[in-house]
Amino acid sequence: MKRLSPRERVILGLMIASLFVAGNLIMLSSLFQNYSELEQGLSAKQLQLHNVELMFAQRKLWTTRDGWLNEKQPKLTNRDQAPVMLLNEIEKTTKGHDVLVLPESPLLSSTVEIQPTYQAVWVKVKTEGTLPNLVGFLNSLQQPDRFIVFKEASLEVDPNDATKMLGTFTIAKWYKR
Repeated sequence: MKRLSPRERVILGLMIASLFVAGNLIMLSSLFQNYSELEQGLSAKQLQLHNVELMFAQRKLWTTRDGWLNEKQPKLTNRDQAPVMLLNEIEKTTKGHDVLVLPESPLLSSTVEIQPTYQAVWVKVKTEGTLPNLVGFLNSLQQPDRFIVFKEASLEVDPNDATKMLGTFTIAKWYKR
């Protein structure tokens, strides 16, 4: 085997040095990426621990609220009649606040929406009334013990009478799961 010339030894040394530097850069990049991922994971775990500690400190409050829900939330007994009963409840509330449900509007849900913590039926209605009356209607309808929520709501000024508002609401009632 032939001995390397001084020039070839310098080139070989430079190649080995550059491979060493490139390997270290790749390894350092990987280490920094792993460090960043571990830091993010640690932050997420610390937040999760904080939330668990907070829930543990407030367990009496949440136990009380869970008991209230189990006691007060209605059970869905008749799937077919539930949307009709919700519409009747809405119409009864509108009459108490001088709000009119427009006759062409009621659209009743045909299925029960099932969620992890509740079941829901919904009704879509269009209403007409003054702004104070509509606000009173909305407030009366959405009381905590009624388990009624507004999935969608829109209000606009009646083009025929500027003192009245037209509302379109998709209203749901939540039942025990």
